[in-house]
Amino acid sequence: FHICKFSWSVNKSKETPAPATDPAGYIEAVKKAIQQWKIDIIIPLHEEIFFLAESREPEILSRLFAPTFMELYQLHNKWEYSELLGHCGLDRPEVYFCTKPDDFERLDRSRDWALKPVLGRSSTGVQHIKPGEEVDYSSFELSSNNPHIAQEWLPGYRYCTYGVFRKGKMQAFCIYPVMETIDGSSSVYFQAVEHKGIKQYVKTLAEKLQLSGQLAFDMVETGVTEDDMRRRGETRSRIHDEFEKRRKKKTPNYRDPE
Repeated sequence: FHICKFSWSVNKSKETPAPATDPAGYIEAVKKAIQQWKIDIIIPLHEEIFFLAESREPEILSRLFAPTFMELYQLHNKWEYSELLGHCGLDRPEVYFCTKPDDFERLDRSRDWALKPVLGRSSTGVQHIKPGEEVDYSSFELSSNNPHIAQEWLPGYRYCTYGVFRKGKMQAFCIYPVMETIDGSSSVYFQAVEHKGIKQYVKTLAEKLQLSGQLAFDMVETGVTEDDMRRRGETRSRIHDEFEKRRKKKTPNYRDPE
């Protein structure tokens, strides 16, 4: 049962080989679907975007609503992304490239750091290293084959953004605060808010890079007081309690027409 199985808006669907295990089979299935259904535009949702962008298939690339493969790599590689922000004149956290434990140990250990793989997603492998804390390097690989970045840990309000862009122009955009998450990573609370600073930041980046596709960013708003953080925490607790109440309710019988 795929995610669109129960949508009345879906005309047809097709099962394909998994791109991660059979990339050639997946690309061939997409090409057949294009021909069979006369598809005009391909909108990727998850990691299949990399396989589609790297396919070198004109039938796919001419219909793919996404950045180029090299643009995708620069946006997802945390070190390259930080460099991109600098070239665009945008504010960014202090960051260092690490290929061995000594690279991290040479930094100012009296500060809070985020140590994370250069290529990672959904907070996978992210470690919050606190002042003077010993790092267990045996629990993860930090090497030239698996480089990390050490990024200053920024306290403050967290926000997520989602937008649709075409040749650098913002077509649709929303911002939502991080209030409830899955294991502290993926946000599952989507109340849209306005934030002119964040909107302008993302708009500037898209325009400078002339990006097309769906772009999502994680932001931290610094300069927030302890009282502000406490109030945000109280709101988050109330949201969590409400979720728990809903989870404990009896599951409705969807077979009942009422």
